[in-house]
Amino acid sequence: MKILVANLPSFKGKKFIKEGRCSQSKKIWNTIWPPYSLVSIAAVLEKLSHEVKIFDYPAMKSREADFFSFIRGFSPEVVIASCTTPTVYDDLEACLKIKQILPGTKIIIFGIHGSIFSQALLKQHAFIDFIIRGEPEYTIRELIEALSGNQKVKFENIKGISFRFQGEIIKNQDRELITNLDDLPIPAWHLVDVKRYKLPILGKPYLMIVPGRGCVDKCLFCYAHAYYGQKNRRHSVRRVINEIVFNKKEFKIDHFFFWTENCTQDRKFLMDLLDQMIELNLNVKWACNSRVDTIDFELLHKMKIAGCLIVAFGVESGEQRILDISKKNINLKQIENAFYLTHKAGIQSIANCMFGLPGETIKSMKKTMKFLKKINPTYAQFYMAVPRPGSEFYELAQKEGWIQTNDWGKFHQGDYVLNINGLSRDDIVNFRKRAGILFYLDFKRLAGILINLFKAFFRGRQKA
Repeated sequence: MKILVANLPSFKGKKFIKEGRCSQSKKIWNTIWPPYSLVSIAAVLEKLSHEVKIFDYPAMKSREADFFSFIRGFSPEVVIASCTTPTVYDDLEACLKIKQILPGTKIIIFGIHGSIFSQALLKQHAFIDFIIRGEPEYTIRELIEALSGNQKVKFENIKGISFRFQGEIIKNQDRELITNLDDLPIPAWHLVDVKRYKLPILGKPYLMIVPGRGCVDKCLFCYAHAYYGQKNRRHSVRRVINEIVFNKKEFKIDHFFFWTENCTQDRKFLMDLLDQMIELNLNVKWACNSRVDTIDFELLHKMKIAGCLIVAFGVESGEQRILDISKKNINLKQIENAFYLTHKAGIQSIANCMFGLPGETIKSMKKTMKFLKKINPTYAQFYMAVPRPGSEFYELAQKEGWIQTNDWGKFHQGDYVLNINGLSRDDIVNFRKRAGILFYLDFKRLAGILINLFKAFFRGRQKA
């Protein structure tokens, strides 16, 4: 079959990252992430000998017309599209246009939004044929087999799909999470122009490495468990090494983002991986996410030797009360210690902060800014709390009547849809703007960032 796997066009000019549980505006880091989900799905389908193409609209300098011209030219029999909460209206509009151009094409959407609202979406939008709930690869593999005419695969037996049959909306039982991640083929990065994806600030091309899926923590605002579960599943060390080596050789890429909820969650796994990276002298640079309660100096020191450039921590707030309400299960002392140890190891840091969580006040937001001065991260990102469908936060916000709009397009980290403790959207939005200015208009910080840029530039010149 001819199959298109796509991140679809945006019709309002906004470009969003759409990766797993993550959906955020390109503006936040002024970059688009490499589309790991698309290339992972595509790799599975290529194993079945289908003709697969990828169109990652957010990363391309294309107009909407270019996308639909591509659709007419390729004429896919199946379109598999990522759909997120803040982009759902644009995603649905694009799907409708595809169906109008190619009425016989089957439209399949995947992502957390569809996983949560599969019945409603199918009921309201007749042009959607199937919705994949949860982890997509194996469900899509079976569905494509059925669509290809494999009589051994019956639609009613495919776990993890919702679909329409004889006027009824059918929701099959959930699919179990993939037990052995090594069974997944190496992502099909050859189907995209890897040079389109560049690290912010450094400007270096990079790819995603996904060491594992799932997270054991239960933060109030997170909805990752709705997609990848709350069990910590890992690739083998050998598989991760093979993937790094393959990507470096095949695509001449030596910068990577280790994309997982918490890269340091499984200390033994990471230590074994770092030992192999050092022993093999892979000579790569990488960044990752972490939690402040899962690192120590020995681990960070080895991460540095293995090429770690920067670690991002979820600080969220400088108010312990808010951390407790948000079920972060960390304390301010642990945050201070994590940043101290990270800098001691010679690794740059990012403090991810979130305004507008339950219990937030103007005073607590000011306290967060004061706390940032104390821990002195290399960079800070300021988000607004989003009650994302699939999270406990969403359920709580609905129950308490905090949600002020039904417009899904506003449910992203650059906007605020709640009213908690009398804090309005304008209160949170304006404070966030001031926070970014206050944080970065600091002479020492700006000097440090410029020094890092010069070092990266000269390293690049030496390699050339």
